[in-house]
Amino acid sequence: MNEIDSNLQSQDSFSSVPNNALPQSPTNNLDISAATYLGGSEDDFTDAVDISLDGNFVIVGGSLKNTNLGGKETELLGGGDGTIVRYDSQTNQAITTTRLPGRVLDLEVSNNGVLAVAYESGIAVLNADATEVKWSKSLSDVSRIAISDEGKVGVVRDIRGGDRAYLFDSNGEELQEWNTNSNRQLNDIAVTDRDGGMVIATGYEQKTSNLQVAFTQAWSYEGKNLWKNYDFDSQDIQKENLGADTRGKRVAIGRDGELYASYTVNGGTGASILYRDPNDLSEQLTDDRKIETDIYNTPTNVGSITMVWYGRYDLTNGDLIKGQSLLGRLDDGKGNSVNVESIAATKDGTVILTGDAASKIANRDEQTIEGEPVSDYTPYDGYIAIISPDLTQRLSWTPISDSNGGVAAAVRDGKLAAVTTTDFAGNQITHNAIQDSAGGKKDGYLLVVGGNDALPGTAPTTPQDNPQPIPEDRNDNPDPLFPAGLIDLTKIDSDGDNQADNKVAVNFSDTVSKARYNSSVGYYPIANINGAVEDPLTGELINPEEEGYAKAALNQRVQDLELRRDTGNLTDEFTGGRMLVPFFIANGTVEEWMEKNSSNESKDLPIAYFSFLGANPDSKEHISQVGSGLNFQLNFEDKFGGGDNDFDDFVTQVNIKSAL
Repeated sequence: MNEIDSNLQSQDSFSSVPNNALPQSPTNNLDISAATYLGGSEDDFTDAVDISLDGNFVIVGGSLKNTNLGGKETELLGGGDGTIVRYDSQTNQAITTTRLPGRVLDLEVSNNGVLAVAYESGIAVLNADATEVKWSKSLSDVSRIAISDEGKVGVVRDIRGGDRAYLFDSNGEELQEWNTNSNRQLNDIAVTDRDGGMVIATGYEQKTSNLQVAFTQAWSYEGKNLWKNYDFDSQDIQKENLGADTRGKRVAIGRDGELYASYTVNGGTGASILYRDPNDLSEQLTDDRKIETDIYNTPTNVGSITMVWYGRYDLTNGDLIKGQSLLGRLDDGKGNSVNVESIAATKDGTVILTGDAASKIANRDEQTIEGEPVSDYTPYDGYIAIISPDLTQRLSWTPISDSNGGVAAAVRDGKLAAVTTTDFAGNQITHNAIQDSAGGKKDGYLLVVGGNDALPGTAPTTPQDNPQPIPEDRNDNPDPLFPAGLIDLTKIDSDGDNQADNKVAVNFSDTVSKARYNSSVGYYPIANINGAVEDPLTGELINPEEEGYAKAALNQRVQDLELRRDTGNLTDEFTGGRMLVPFFIANGTVEEWMEKNSSNESKDLPIAYFSFLGANPDSKEHISQVGSGLNFQLNFEDKFGGGDNDFDDFVTQVNIKSAL
């Protein structure tokens, strides 16, 4: 084990990271694109956060009374003090505010773009813009909510005498209800469509008057008990001398599709069930599963404190894949308390852990946000911890002082958003803020990593701002803000007198397909960078996640452009003034798709896939881009659900030439 005390390392010993990106190596500085207060003269709260399907909007939930952040305001279900703010991370502005009848306690965006919300008097599923209610239920004592790709919704109610967990279908019909006894507490819930569908809840049971025991439990959509980990018998625990209290706190499905869970321990994890195999109390964890690198994740000399255990678990049986402790350290080396409020993971398995901490976390005196030293410690600090996929490196561990109740966070496509509630006496760091100072009493506080680093109202850096169809100086990795395969011709005038200046030659070469399916590729125009297309009948915009998108998009496709496995080398002329993106017809042509599956709802082939996940019937990525600038390669995955995810089923090289 590495015995180095991280608190003794200087900031100079850490490498810097690119601005506005999740850190890739350990750093004491958290680069952000924006940080802002949210609140007025009354007590305001920001309790929940997620990121929209396209990655551009941060969705903040809480209660912001008499606060005008700008943008359109909508009242749903009668309105009230509950608040959902859609914050555009590209312009750093609040675009819309939605009012609900009660403080928003939790929310989650599905991979179909819709929004599940738990508020003080019920639950609701809203459209992506939070302007319409798809369905709602009046439920008291709701605490947590989760939504699957297919729209299944899991809910926890914190009820005296026995908690409840529920599963609803995409229309709001109750499918299952699970009850607990008065000694059993549910703290969180997650839902996934994997393996036929699962509902996973975590919490703890008061086994005896002086022993609390954590558990995580999974059920099928049909209500069958699939597995339950930890939750060992109190007598067996006492025989093993593992009497430290444990609680399941948070459970989540990461962006990688894996199961993540976090727990608290009253005392060291080494004296708890969490240092044993989740399904076998007699089996001690080996070093490949409990990762210890320094004194902040090694549970020695801890005393009676609250500390965190978190890990990646096997969805099929609840077994631990890899886990780690997290605790603070006083100046004399003794352990100090850390709590957890949320856990999330990126597509590559980088873990985001947030909560609150007593004095003091690693390198606290040297921590900065956007290069500015964090405020002095005021019990308790909130924190954001970012940990490498193998748990061997804390890439950053950033305190947010004067946090009330810890920090909640979400991550999607390299972007991170975190919210907390802060006392107005604190001095939070702001950057590109829509509100630079506290409103008074308690205020919400939002921090964004990976957005557009520009003053509020500044137009985002999009392809339209560049003098070439695709900028030459884009880096080697395509920008996640740009849809895969984008050809931007908006700087080419399509209405000029000289028609020779209105066309761009695009060459497609090295087209290869070794897959069993005989698929086809084409291009269609979009109205904005988020992928909306015009309804040919009404002229209204249809967003990727909305009904009718696929048919409208393909009806407006570039005619006479069809790439098949035998196309070879093809050059086409594209008219200027437009943005175009690719579509992929798995095992067919557009004509065959129109005839057999124009609703794009059936898994039966042919089926159409797009660069926007909301438009894909399985909400999975099927089009990826390698390289950028005027030359890039497009790779396609043809199987529903992602298949083997190798993106080699259809490949073509795109070369955008100069204007003709």
